Amino acid sequence: VRPRVKPGAGKVAEGVRPRVKPGLVFLTTLDRSRPSSFPLPCAATRVWCGQMTGAAVQQDDSHITLITPTAPMHTHTHGGRAKCLQRLVRLDLPVPRTVALSFEAVHRIAAGEVPDMARFLAPFGDAPLLCVRPSSEDPDWGGPGAVLNIGINDARFVELSERIGKVAASHIYLRFVQAYAIHVARLDPDVFEDVSPDPVLGLSQALKAYESEAEEEFPQDPGKQLTEVLRSMARAWEGTTARLLRQAKGA
Repeated sequence: VRPRVKPGAGKVAEGVRPRVKPGLVFLTTLDRSRPSSFPLPCAATRVWCGQMTGAAVQQDDSHITLITPTAPMHTHTHGGRAKCLQRLVRLDLPVPRTVALSFEAVHRIAAGEVPDMARFLAPFGDAPLLCVRPSSEDPDWGGPGAVLNIGINDARFVELSERIGKVAASHIYLRFVQAYAIHVARLDPDVFEDVSPDPVLGLSQALKAYESEAEEEFPQDPGKQLTEVLRSMARAWEGTTARLLRQAKGA
């Protein structure tokens, strides 16, 4: 379907590459083992999210910002979704802890610069499950799809199995393995064609398929997982197709 655009929309001077504002990529806790100041029901996994207190990390960096009521957060620097989250925080609604990346930070990551992962993950406490979502300046520009359950690994899987059951934990882990393999590691989706629909058996098969195709074990370090997800999503904004689609919509 061809998008409807105004006459002349998206035209740029010949030889000039427009400096688009890619959606910020931001992180939100999906799971908290030990809720602190108040518990937040998290529909994604039906466990608890909690706002940590006293974690004033990221506040000295305008490009990597913990979303608080007073944080410097604007649609033209961090995107519409991030700004909407801040409005919810100001209304004292139960919003999971979120770190926002500015457009400039996304450009830097796409160019190969990687933030300090230890500092980046600090606001989320020990062993969180995270999601990364896009936030463009204009919602019509769209963006790459969200990546959920970043941080799950073999050890986290064992812990989740004890809390929510092995089947549910296997389903969460399996979905992340497949999403990471296809959208981050860029493996052929066909490698999972013979994976069993049973999540417990399917997880074991998916991990073996990943190892066989990628010639390495599935990454167990949450920092490594997050680094690769951020790099993949940031570069998706810089792709030729993505730029052309944004220009067609007036970016």
